[in-house]
Amino acid sequence: MSLTPYVSKYNRSFYNRIAYKYKLFDEKKDLENLPKKLNRHIILCGAHRTGCEVIKSLNRLKQNFVVIDYNPEVIKELMDKKIKCIYGDIEDLEVLNRVKLDTSKVVISTVPSINENLFLLKILKLVNKNCAFLTIAKDIDEAIELYSHGADYVVVPHTAGGEILSSVFKEYINDKKKIKNLREKHVHNLKGKEGILDVQDPFIDYLHNGNQRKNN
Repeated sequence: MSLTPYVSKYNRSFYNRIAYKYKLFDEKKDLENLPKKLNRHIILCGAHRTGCEVIKSLNRLKQNFVVIDYNPEVIKELMDKKIKCIYGDIEDLEVLNRVKLDTSKVVISTVPSINENLFLLKILKLVNKNCAFLTIAKDIDEAIELYSHGADYVVVPHTAGGEILSSVFKEYINDKKKIKNLREKHVHNLKGKEGILDVQDPFIDYLHNGNQRKNN
């Protein structure tokens, strides 16, 4: 289902809210790198911090993906790296239409606002109910609310940290050399020299395991 019928309904109030911040809308045309066709792709919303690490993992896994970000400098950097992307906000239905929300297979949102994520989730369920939705929440209450609205997987940073430690404990507790190697890779990641390990990326772990289940 196309997003077109929803654009005029929702976008007028949205543009009124952000017009003061970015007055020259014509500049947006130069802040995108999109192919003519997108289908069965992954949409990543937010390219800062968590989103940046997801991009690294998606590249390693050779996934077809497109990035939405509201920071023009981030978009320029992504364009320099030949990464498919578009400048905009996830509450902008025209942007969602441009990235073909209705034909995507997975949407990953690293945007911290629950209201924005709930809006995106609502639109997604209207136009592409079979698409998986992965996101983050600041606490358990927000995670439960997102799940109640149909989110497929929600990462809560505090609890995710505990899950990662438990995973490291189970796998490496009897092998200090493995822990040392893991430490070195993590330090490289923190310094921006390497991508994070897939086991430490809940979003990519979900995608990987989901694909395995489908293939079995």
